[in-house]
Amino acid sequence: GGRGGREAGMGADGMDGDDDLSLEQLMSALTTAQEAKSTAKLSERNVVELVSKLKEKGLVGGQENNALLHTVTGRQYITEAKLRKEIEETVDSSGGRISIAELPPVLDVDLIHCEKAAKIVAGDGKSGNGVTLVSGELLTQKYFDDISLELNEALQQKGQVLVGDAAKQYDLSPQLITSMIEERIGKDIQGCLHAGLVYTAAYVARIKSIVRGALRAASQPVSVKSVLSRMSGVTHNSAVSALVPNVIDELLLEGHIKGVFQKGSSVWTPDLYAKVQEDSALSFFKSNGYIEFAQLKKLGISKPAQYLAQRFPEDHSLDTVFASNDTLHSVNAAVDDAIASAGYVDLSHHLPSPFTCADVQKVVNISNKVKSSVEGGLGLVMAETCFVSRAFVDKCKDALRSKVKERAEKMLAEEASRKSQRKMLMLETGNSKATTSTSADADDAAGGKQKGGKRGGKKGKKQAKDAAASSSASTDASPAGVKDVPPSKRELEQYLNIVDRELEDTGPDESSLLQALSSHLVHFAHKEHSESVKQGMRHEADQRKNMCEKLTQLVAQNGARLVLFKKGIDSVLERDSSTEDDGEESADDGVNRDDLRVQLQRHLV
Repeated sequence: GGRGGREAGMGADGMDGDDDLSLEQLMSALTTAQEAKSTAKLSERNVVELVSKLKEKGLVGGQENNALLHTVTGRQYITEAKLRKEIEETVDSSGGRISIAELPPVLDVDLIHCEKAAKIVAGDGKSGNGVTLVSGELLTQKYFDDISLELNEALQQKGQVLVGDAAKQYDLSPQLITSMIEERIGKDIQGCLHAGLVYTAAYVARIKSIVRGALRAASQPVSVKSVLSRMSGVTHNSAVSALVPNVIDELLLEGHIKGVFQKGSSVWTPDLYAKVQEDSALSFFKSNGYIEFAQLKKLGISKPAQYLAQRFPEDHSLDTVFASNDTLHSVNAAVDDAIASAGYVDLSHHLPSPFTCADVQKVVNISNKVKSSVEGGLGLVMAETCFVSRAFVDKCKDALRSKVKERAEKMLAEEASRKSQRKMLMLETGNSKATTSTSADADDAAGGKQKGGKRGGKKGKKQAKDAAASSSASTDASPAGVKDVPPSKRELEQYLNIVDRELEDTGPDESSLLQALSSHLVHFAHKEHSESVKQGMRHEADQRKNMCEKLTQLVAQNGARLVLFKKGIDSVLERDSSTEDDGEESADDGVNRDDLRVQLQRHLV
């Protein structure tokens, strides 16, 4: 029917009468023309030429968006306005949805002209004619209304409809379906839209009842997703997961359920479980005398120290644990045992393993037994966690005193040996110099007096300097020049390790009791070392003094004997000389007596 009227329509568009005629006259003329039989007929060629002539004069197809178009077969003409009208009729007859690719076979017009006309009909989706162009398809508002009615019907039956399922069903994008539903919520669609899910109030009430029952029945932390997946009649998907947290929040506000819901992990922890765990934790504390703060934090107690301090004000809050007074009894007993046995104890070994070094240190500071023992001089706290009795410290001092004294004596003996070696070397050097100087004096004996006294004066000064140097060397080699090198901490640790080899393995990893004890006794060891060195030097000085006195007495005695014997020799020789009468013989005998006197004196020495 559309194609049969295209030529008549084209002729009506092309006529342009010059006379002003009324409508009745025109209708009468038209009827007459239609009833009259044509005496002349136009060929197709004449019609084509006539249409071309009309297009040249602008009488046909000259208007904007109303050009004259050829059909695909080329046997008909159609204007763009007529094409747009036929497109609208075709979309309506197709149920409100048709693809542009389907228009050319139906309208017998090329696809390019159909696409152009379709864009004008849709108006890029902004016109008010109710036609929308989406992804190469023309959709009418009536089509969307029909979809809305179908979705609403499914929604009332099922209680919920997923936007994604609707998009797959109608082969449309989820964004277009979402925008269409949002426009019709509360009108054609009776429900709510949230996170890609369209649902009714009855569906929400059903979900709410199921969630309330499931969470009320939970006695320990459960995953809400896993619970809902086991419930019959509940679709487990991301949209429901997005809806359930809001339902749980409403139930919590209404007071129907009690607990904590972690939205990130979708884990529900009922208050009953927290209370049972809390009672279990408190029971553990009462039974064992301590509890870790980390254990209470897992139960949701953000400030466990304050929480326990309010419940047990007489007990003690440490760094990582909360300890009762009963825990200190084992510490007090260990301290008493260390004092009685004159030993030491690592208090961390008498506390539970969860106690850290900082916790043990606080326990040591809190313990009244440790405080009274330290203040009474019964022991010391070393290496942060160890208690050492005073008797054991004294034992270590005695061992160090003995070892340090042996070390000092050995050092003095080595120094004395070095001094004797230096003296021997000096004597050998002095003898060689003396031999050299004797030969030099013999050479100078001939002409030393003729060359003046200045040379002799300089030589005397040089000998004086050599004597001073020798004197200073002997002074340096004296006992006062001994190098006082006290024992190092490493040596003290070796000495203390002999006392007790377990000291190195006692105490925290950062600082053992052996290191702490050596640091504590280092000043004592240095003082003992200095005293030992001084005592050794005094003893050596006393020995030298006694030797000098003995040598002096021996020299004096021998000297007196020499004088006495000399006098005896002189008196004997004088008596012999008085008995002689001959003068010449006496002169000869006098010479003989002088030689005899010298020989006797040499023999005497």
